[in-house]
Amino acid sequence: MAEHAGLFVPALGDRLPCQGNALTRAVGRWLLRLARWRVEGTIPNREKLLVVAAPHTTGWDFPIAMVALLAIGVRVSWFGIDWVVRYPFMKRLGGISVDRAASQGLVPRAIVEFERHSKYILGLSPEGSRKKVVPWKTGFYRIAVGAQVPLLLASIDPQKKLIRVGPMIQPTGDY
Repeated sequence: MAEHAGLFVPALGDRLPCQGNALTRAVGRWLLRLARWRVEGTIPNREKLLVVAAPHTTGWDFPIAMVALLAIGVRVSWFGIDWVVRYPFMKRLGGISVDRAASQGLVPRAIVEFERHSKYILGLSPEGSRKKVVPWKTGFYRIAVGAQVPLLLASIDPQKKLIRVGPMIQPTGDY
């Protein structure tokens, strides 16, 4: 972890897909500090990861996560509703368009994306929605098994204004 004026952000290894530069990371750290959010944990130095972020309960989860990714400098792709991802800047932030009316086929589509890239991180909410879903949908696990990538757990705690990263789990195929 690196400390930047009281704000801890995970240090990045050379195997991770990165984005941005010193200026964009400084802007991200400034925005996190301004909003009084912290990031705890480490990002494993792996070329490919599937980040499972939960719970996804408010519309604020997304902008906070995007600012944290900006501050850290890691590139994470994510699925988003087609009307959100149609904007070029959302694609630039890693957005992959999903038509909710025809959402079948996301698991094989995600596995293909892992195969296409030498470095790739996909971030998902296991609920697939902002509403509480019990039990979680299983697509994230099927993607990790099919793409043979580890799961990196992450959470957003709005009460503590804390984003936790880790631990990493290697799926066995036994959900």
